Amino acid sequence: MPSSDSQEILINNNDDFKDADKEPKAPTYAGLILILLVLGEFGLVYLINDIMPTPLTIADEKEHKKSFITERARNDLEELVRIGPRVQGSRENEEFAVDYLLNKINDIKKNAASNKRRKIEIDHQIVSGSYNLYEKTINAYGNIQNIVVKLHGRPFVKNSILINVHFDTAPTSPGGSDDGINCAAALEVLRKLSNSSEPFKNNIIFLFNGAEETALQASHAFITQHEWAKEVRVLINLEAAGASGKPMLFQVGPRKPWLLNYYRNTPHAYANVLAEELFSTGLIPSATDFGIFNEFGNLTGFDFAFTRDGYRYHTSFDGFDNIPDSSYQYIGDITLSLARTLANAEELKNVEEQPTEDTVYYDYVGLFLISYKQTVGIIMHCVTAVLVLLVIAKSLYDFRFGFHRKPILYFIITLVGILIGWILAAACVVIIGIILDAVKFSMSWYANPWLTLGLYVAPTIMCTTGFTIVLNKFNPVKVILNTSFLKIWPFIYILATILPNVPVMQFAIVSMEFMIPIAGRSGNHDNPEILIGVIALGLTLLATSFYTPLITIIRKPFITVLGLLGVCLLFLVFVFTPVGFPYSDNPNSPAPQRFLIYHASRTFRNDLNQVYKTDSGYFLLHSDRNSPHSVKRYVDELQNATSIEDDCNRSLYCGLPLRKTKVFN
Repeated sequence: MPSSDSQEILINNNDDFKDADKEPKAPTYAGLILILLVLGEFGLVYLINDIMPTPLTIADEKEHKKSFITERARNDLEELVRIGPRVQGSRENEEFAVDYLLNKINDIKKNAASNKRRKIEIDHQIVSGSYNLYEKTINAYGNIQNIVVKLHGRPFVKNSILINVHFDTAPTSPGGSDDGINCAAALEVLRKLSNSSEPFKNNIIFLFNGAEETALQASHAFITQHEWAKEVRVLINLEAAGASGKPMLFQVGPRKPWLLNYYRNTPHAYANVLAEELFSTGLIPSATDFGIFNEFGNLTGFDFAFTRDGYRYHTSFDGFDNIPDSSYQYIGDITLSLARTLANAEELKNVEEQPTEDTVYYDYVGLFLISYKQTVGIIMHCVTAVLVLLVIAKSLYDFRFGFHRKPILYFIITLVGILIGWILAAACVVIIGIILDAVKFSMSWYANPWLTLGLYVAPTIMCTTGFTIVLNKFNPVKVILNTSFLKIWPFIYILATILPNVPVMQFAIVSMEFMIPIAGRSGNHDNPEILIGVIALGLTLLATSFYTPLITIIRKPFITVLGLLGVCLLFLVFVFTPVGFPYSDNPNSPAPQRFLIYHASRTFRNDLNQVYKTDSGYFLLHSDRNSPHSVKRYVDELQNATSIEDDCNRSLYCGLPLRKTKVFN
């Protein structure tokens, strides 16, 4: 039972409290301090999440003989990027890049010739084939190239790890990060392992595939037609949807918790099951070879991707100079560590017999990995819910409320009030998104992600706290707290929430860094303001909901709410100024508007092979919400643009020479 000097509790109607204004309250500026504390924690998590490993140079190799060497990988990438864009079918891809990789791999093989523990086998696969893609679509390919390297383990062993990268690029892109850095990392991992004296029980296969950007053709060619494909047991897929930072593990398994035991022991853990869930929703307009390997080869494994600075993805800005050395070290350390441990993994003998279950996993700001089976998670959540109910019951007893009508009504009203506050916040966010889109000022946050703090985060907190204040005015239970309570317990409460809130804030940072650039390549049909606003809403509620009740102990809480309103209005003003311009051509931090343009000369024939129409022109595909109105005033030809709807109704794929049929989705 609480001591009499810790708090005073009275139960009464609010009408009976003549001296309610004389209750001890926290000072008005406490609201500002609380907001600054939350922002401070957010900033601290951002800085900690940004900590990267120290890149190693060739000179460091004397003291780090078994470690990944960034300098050598960096030199490899520089040579590869110098070739230029490597579009599948071009000379740069089919000749120059292939020759470059074969020369590098043969050099590695020669340097490892004295190592009797290592047998290296190289295969240059040239293959044709087809498969179903996007339901009824058939994806056919001819004479695509794969360079496959097999690092043998024990003699006659037929269990292998597959490390997959691709050397082709999107048109106009040098492919520094997608997927050049991973090609360079794979070369250095091959180099280190081929010179190692460590005994391996299993084989390690390196696949440098030459046709990933053309709807994942090369991975299909390998897994369905290469003789070594049948012995692959675990996949390590290295991809990029960004150009720097840490590569995130965003798919594992599927449903193979034992794989996380190996990932847990790598030098750097950076993973979140929520990223896997987000990817599975289809909101991300990308796919990786991981899906092909799983669908056609039933492979399990790891899917890594760089996600930061996604503005450069598939553009001319995805070069060599923008990739920090620490990113090489990060992906190299992870890949080398996984290759070493899986090369001796007993599970590869019977992968099909390993336990199968959905797993919850996430890292704690890169310090360590937390993972547990979904069943365990369900039990934990149920136990937590029961404990919460017990705490509520104990509070009713300790504070002498008893199980009377007024206290119970208070809890019901509070619960309903929280839900109503969330609904109001959601309505506010959606209304802001609709208005900004209607007045043609969409995506102001695209080049300036910090604008989401004022446009969507501030209104969310304003609505939830504002409604809590109003609700508190009419609650049937009055709790008068003395000053000693106000001096101690709010701080203890805040301190107790900091550590559990860190993973939430980390995921918020990663999610916004990833999703905002994606809005620039998601088409112009859907309003991105609502998508980003709703994501910001959800993340804000997750990160701040347990701070919301503290607004009730502030003397003049509406001043805090008005301050949040002022911030929201100020940021809305920013939207209509040059500050809110969505795009940037700054080479150091670009945020370009994307346009997919085809210059085509077309001849249409009917079923009798008779020509019924010929034309030529430019086909413009809208990549984001601001297309084409953002450039109409600058491109006179757009004033005379015509619809191709009739062509789409009469001709396959609208009679356009599309590189990817996915654009129609």
